[in-house]
Amino acid sequence: MKKILLIISISFLYSCKSNNITDYESALNLGNATNVSTKFFVTDKILGGIFNLQLADSALILLSDDGNGCLQLFNKYDYTFLQTNGIYGRGPGEFPTNLVDLNVYKDTIQVLDLQRNIVSLFHKDNFLTDSFALADRTFQIDKYKGCFDIFPVDNFYISRPSIKTRFALYNLNGEHIKDYNIYPDYGPNINEESKDYALRYYCFTKTKPDFTKFVSLSYIGGILEIFNIHDNSINKVTEIMFLDPNIKNSKDYISIVKDDTNIGFCGVYVTDKYIYASYSGLQFKDFKQKFLADYVVVFDWDGNQKKSYKVNGGLLGLTIDEELNRVYYITKNLEGVDIIGWFNL
Repeated sequence: MKKILLIISISFLYSCKSNNITDYESALNLGNATNVSTKFFVTDKILGGIFNLQLADSALILLSDDGNGCLQLFNKYDYTFLQTNGIYGRGPGEFPTNLVDLNVYKDTIQVLDLQRNIVSLFHKDNFLTDSFALADRTFQIDKYKGCFDIFPVDNFYISRPSIKTRFALYNLNGEHIKDYNIYPDYGPNINEESKDYALRYYCFTKTKPDFTKFVSLSYIGGILEIFNIHDNSINKVTEIMFLDPNIKNSKDYISIVKDDTNIGFCGVYVTDKYIYASYSGLQFKDFKQKFLADYVVVFDWDGNQKKSYKVNGGLLGLTIDEELNRVYYITKNLEGVDIIGWFNL
């Protein structure tokens, strides 16, 4: 949700279906969710809103504006502040704005400049030690002037453009190949424009660490979709709808959400074995009281639910520390200020 709010502030087919796709609503099993004991990240560092949380080696990277830069690095063991990265400016190694999307892929840290559509790839070691790290490679995504995110799959890049196209496929140089515009069934009375809004503006995507698949999770309706690349095209292999989205037709992305619209997923992180998703299950009229989800649901890469956790206090985005077997997540304190919590799996 935080990532969605950041993107909204900026602007706010080519596929074959598999027989494994489920077209009907399927309930999540939350009755046996494990109640977890949470702890909170304590620091004297003054942060703005936390829009993203990533983990690279022993460093927690927060997309959080401190006035000097947009990325704050902390030690994951003792929460000490390490440095500010993404320093604002127009010189080498500086970031023009805080409108970025950051992901960690093995030894590479990828930063997408959401305004300029430029992807910068940094070696992880340089990025973590130098606040003015220079990118090892940059390239610009063509055809579309803005993207919500971009991620590698197989030998391609896939983006979610900020204009009407669900996914776009590119080669490794950012040159456009083709688009993908297949949407789940939102019911016979929902038009294509409203479905497009729901799946572009209210969606989370992550690529599997081995780059063979990617997952898309919807904020509206709780739809899980898993894709791969087949014959140089985006190919959906799994689709499960956990809630009736219950949106209304509208000419803008905000008005499609009603008080009784069902809210599903609010964040995602993936490992080679599992998909970890924060999940609400509430109607919007109840969810908007705190804008936090109550659960972390774990799926395998076939879309099967493996486990669930009940998080007291709620959460949004999350990241998994496989070394410590720990979940770090974005939440709020009693004053409504963004903080980081964690619990052990």
